[in-house]
Amino acid sequence: MTHIRRDSIINCGVFPNEILLLIKESIPDSDLRTHVCFYHVSRTTAGFYGDEGEQAEFWRRACLLSGICFLGHDTSYKDVAFEVIREDGFCTHPDCGGKLLDLNASAVAAAMDIFDWDPEMEPGEFNELDYYIEYDTEWAQPPEPVINRILSKLVFPETHPNAAAHSLSQTNPSPVLLRRQFQSTSVHPQTNMDRRLIERHPLVMRSMAIFPSTHRMSFRLGPDTHNQYPVERSPHVTVADMARMLSKCFDEELTIDRFLYLLGHVFSPLVQGGETFTLEDLSRHKTLRGLASQSYVVLIPCSLSLSFSRYFYPALTNLLLTDASTKSSS
Repeated sequence: MTHIRRDSIINCGVFPNEILLLIKESIPDSDLRTHVCFYHVSRTTAGFYGDEGEQAEFWRRACLLSGICFLGHDTSYKDVAFEVIREDGFCTHPDCGGKLLDLNASAVAAAMDIFDWDPEMEPGEFNELDYYIEYDTEWAQPPEPVINRILSKLVFPETHPNAAAHSLSQTNPSPVLLRRQFQSTSVHPQTNMDRRLIERHPLVMRSMAIFPSTHRMSFRLGPDTHNQYPVERSPHVTVADMARMLSKCFDEELTIDRFLYLLGHVFSPLVQGGETFTLEDLSRHKTLRGLASQSYVVLIPCSLSLSFSRYFYPALTNLLLTDASTKSSS
């Protein structure tokens, strides 16, 4: 955990306020980490961000331009900004920290340019249906939205672990991990918390799932086009929402038809390897997670769609199911 402190990064006594204000104005609004750090340099620099109302407006815009939005319990973008940077702004995980902040900001900027989208729009102001109808009349297929790359780094354990052992809540009954280990260690030295869990990464959890962001989207698992799963959160669907829904789908009971379909596609190596499945096997492996427990590592392709589009984008390459007991999630 990185603590934000007022220290001697900038000696405010050396620079006149005019210079410090110029420094603040030169920082892009989308550079959330630099703004949070600059705010905490001194009371003088904090004062540049205005009164309570002005700060509320600034931190909201800075977070949204950084691809960061509210979860259900959040009420203040200022608090969100400070927590995200304090906990993850300098995270050493190769897919979190500054890298994810930069990717989010770049994706927001690209979506604003291509889709004429503003992340500060309220739900309904960005009409995806009108957008796609316009493109359908002129081109074969509209430009693809940008899917948050962090989604392809998620790991879903193949077994459903004991919730108490992982200190999990009822709203997140099964853990979701980041695919790669920390460069140093995956366990925080002070709290002894497993930092592979995405719930330990507020930046990952609060990141928008897709750009342009939307309050409603759908996804499909594997090559099966008949099963579509909706995900909703107003005003922005987050990575946490996607992770929660995907985990829920992995524990959804399979029909016999779905079970046989998966054996012929995603899990075909099991059949090709000479495995035979009886009705008893089916009762044991009646979920996608249970079926995955028969494989060492399973990569399941996933595609996403904006709420009104008929196009599903396979940019989210694979979701990894692996053994929760393994110490490496590479």
